[in-house]
Amino acid sequence: MIFRFLQATFAICLAGGNLAAQSTPQRSPAQSSSGTPPQAAAKLPGVPAGSPSAPPTAEELVNSLGPADLQAAITVLKNNFADPDAITDTELNRAMVEGLLVRLPRGAMLLAAKENTPVAAPNAFYSELIAGQVAYVRPGSLNSGNLQALDKSLSGFAAKKVNALILDLRASEATGDLAQAAEFAKRFCPRGKTIFNLRKPAGRQDRVFNSDRDPAFRGVIMVLADGDTAGTAEAIAAALRFHNKALVIGQPTAGRAADYSDFPLPNGKILRVAVAEMIAPDGRSLFPEGVKPDLPVEMSTVDKRQVFQLSSEKGMAQFVYEAGRPHMNEAALLAGTNPEVEAAEAAQQRRGRAPEKQPPHDPVLQAQCLFYGFVSRILANGSSFSQWASRCTELTRIFNLAQNDSGVTPLEERIGYKFRNSLLLAEALTHPSLSHEAQRHHFDYQRLEFLGDAVLQLVITEYLFRNFRIEAEGQLTKLRSRLVSREALKMRAATLDLGRYILMGRGEEASGGRERTSTLADAFEALIGALYLDGGFNVAREFILTQTSADLEELAEKPVDINPKGDLQELLQSISPHSPIYELISQSGPEHEKTFASQVVWEGIVLGQGTGRSKKQAETAAALEALQLRRWEKES
Repeated sequence: MIFRFLQATFAICLAGGNLAAQSTPQRSPAQSSSGTPPQAAAKLPGVPAGSPSAPPTAEELVNSLGPADLQAAITVLKNNFADPDAITDTELNRAMVEGLLVRLPRGAMLLAAKENTPVAAPNAFYSELIAGQVAYVRPGSLNSGNLQALDKSLSGFAAKKVNALILDLRASEATGDLAQAAEFAKRFCPRGKTIFNLRKPAGRQDRVFNSDRDPAFRGVIMVLADGDTAGTAEAIAAALRFHNKALVIGQPTAGRAADYSDFPLPNGKILRVAVAEMIAPDGRSLFPEGVKPDLPVEMSTVDKRQVFQLSSEKGMAQFVYEAGRPHMNEAALLAGTNPEVEAAEAAQQRRGRAPEKQPPHDPVLQAQCLFYGFVSRILANGSSFSQWASRCTELTRIFNLAQNDSGVTPLEERIGYKFRNSLLLAEALTHPSLSHEAQRHHFDYQRLEFLGDAVLQLVITEYLFRNFRIEAEGQLTKLRSRLVSREALKMRAATLDLGRYILMGRGEEASGGRERTSTLADAFEALIGALYLDGGFNVAREFILTQTSADLEELAEKPVDINPKGDLQELLQSISPHSPIYELISQSGPEHEKTFASQVVWEGIVLGQGTGRSKKQAETAAALEALQLRRWEKES
């Protein structure tokens, strides 16, 4: 405590008296006669003398002093300062209190008596339906009256089958009764689960707040937070997120999640001190770290005040872009600009008209609505929110947070189909490295790739059979092999820009996974499998034929040269100096009607097998199967 006292006191002395470069324990005669104050000897570690780097601040200098240094500095000041009346015990005590208030901005504050009662902004409870099944709630102060208003709103939301709630905790001090805050959180947290704990400085757990009732709302919750979200509001946000009930959007919270007590001083002032810190259900202290958002979005204080003021007149729905108004995308949200709005205004100016004033915009609320657009589609298929809460930020990348007026995402617009079950699309675009790297539940595109490969083979085989009057089965096989080759699938995936939507581990992405042939081909086949399961065979067939139409037209115009062994040799020698080897597996039947079975082997991999009335026919059949299976790509 003495060390903190000295450190705080000396910090105030340095900052207020500008003594960092003017105090020294003892001056030499030469220095005294010159009348020139000595230069500060201290410098930042690692910064050479004469460096243009900024000099150390008073705080940095004070923090570098140990207990003995601080004691010596105080002694020097008391014994040598030109005005000894300025460094009395009262002044030192005043400096200590002032220094601690500066160094503990969230832990202690000195208030005038009239400031004793904090004013939350806004105080009043407010709720409305934003659109469809999405509701908005701004709780205001956490008191019994607002709690009753919340219950009434939640009952109304249930009657209207609302499945998503925007809980706006921005500018919410929420420093009211802790029990009231816990009651508020119980409306959303599961029964029997911890909401938050209070822990005193000694480490003893003072109070535990658990939920003793079933939640009144079971849908998705999107919490809006910012630097003014403080106190129990932070604990509520942390609890809802920990129990996989909510995602937090906006900015980091204030870090004032503590239980404060007011201590009156003799002159009427109030010293408010944090006497216990709030602990999240995972055991992490929220004081003074606060809560970090899942999706960071900036918003100025001025804009936020305007939104709250105007919402009381026309509601919150006006701050969300709707059909017929310019859309926000992820880049615009994070950059704080809106290219579509700017383009619309520029077009109006070119036509000689003054730009139409756009409605007020709340980027945090807009981000929430776009974010929910994907989450709601996930949950509409019966999946639990807890399964997806940790992955929503990643999965939202598939859709770039942007949808058109009909709710179709950019990728769905490219492929010409809107999924009824968005889980299938998410699964088709999840690389195995993501589940492995994050140690999450097994969820990737491998099973859909297996299904999609079979659907692709069937569609192409049927099309060739019906449209190419070729008698030789080998010619049809070669045509199919060309159309379903890994390189051909990669090109089609590139046309759809599929690589940008694939979710993968950081290591895989750093090694060029988004451009890798096998990755793009696998994702393309998985997409076919997802289309088959979601829309049926006809949907998958139409997609495949649309994507291969150019190749099919080219094949129809050019004759097919049948030389499977030569084609295989050429392909393999383009990636390795080794040539394929043909091995006779067996021969059966009478001498005049033998059947031969052969296999082709390359670098220890059996690429294909085939049978024929001669060894040459068997080898040709094996080469055809090798061209079709292309095992060298999958093995490598």
